[in-house]
Amino acid sequence: LFFFFFKQKTAYEIYQCDWSSDVCSSDLWDYFQDLPRVARCLPGAELTQVVDEQTYEGRVRFRVGPVSAQFQGTVVVERMDPAARTAEMVARGDQQGAPGRAEARLTFSLQPVGEARTEVHYRAQVTIAGALARVGGGVFQTVAKQLMHKFAACVQIELQEDLSDSAGARNA
Repeated sequence: LFFFFFKQKTAYEIYQCDWSSDVCSSDLWDYFQDLPRVARCLPGAELTQVVDEQTYEGRVRFRVGPVSAQFQGTVVVERMDPAARTAEMVARGDQQGAPGRAEARLTFSLQPVGEARTEVHYRAQVTIAGALARVGGGVFQTVAKQLMHKFAACVQIELQEDLSDSAGARNA
């Protein structure tokens, strides 16, 4: 039985998300360099340890249809290109409490639109093994879309608060 669940393996391109931010690309790039801070905006994610500048350990909890899952694993920053404002990361984790694994290749890029606006392009290629793989790609798409909208809203709020704090400090 264990082998059956673990053998289930499906690859999904979970979500391609484009959103705009009312923050200049250099401020947004600086924000994305602070992975512990970024993790706070990812719904269900918790960073548990900074191993080194490129490697982080943590866990993520989420619900996909009738199934809830928790994964524990690592995120490795494979490439950061400040000039092009692009990054690539790989997250790998084992499902807690059930046989299963997940791996996600995440890429994002920032494109300036004028002086104070940035387009964020995000893409996730995810491979899931175990019982969770049987849930179905359409359900994953819906959940991923919801999570990315929540993430984008949280990033916007944090960056607007930073800008307000900076403006307040200059006016004080």
